Amino acid sequence: LDTAQLPDGTISLAYVTPSHQYPLGSTLALERRIRLLEWAWEVGAYIVEDDYDSDFRYTGSPLTALAGLDACGAVIYLGTFSKSIGASLRLGYMVLPAELVEPAQIAKALLDNGQPWLEQAVLADFIANGSYANH
Repeated sequence: LDTAQLPDGTISLAYVTPSHQYPLGSTLALERRIRLLEWAWEVGAYIVEDDYDSDFRYTGSPLTALAGLDACGAVIYLGTFSKSIGASLRLGYMVLPAELVEPAQIAKALLDNGQPWLEQAVLADFIANGSYANH
């Protein structure tokens, strides 16, 4: 991602995988992450940060997620448990700016026919009792 080439406001959304770009595996440096956020703030755009496997960083310090740097509510953060627990566990999550929560709930209700409630309950317990953190 060349942050010097970001559009001037004609784009309202950018989809990025800054912690482990697919398919090459490169990461977006902190300075470029900050520039990407500044661009979103300046033009009023959202950034969808797909952090699908940030748990798997074997060298260096953990990378700060864009969502953790975002002071203006420009980042839609996506994560999954499929990589860290198992591919058959098809559960993910979104962390949204407050103004997008209700529209996302409405869209999900219209597009979805339910979630695996048992898997959600087991995962919630796995997280609550500290097992996920130990995993």
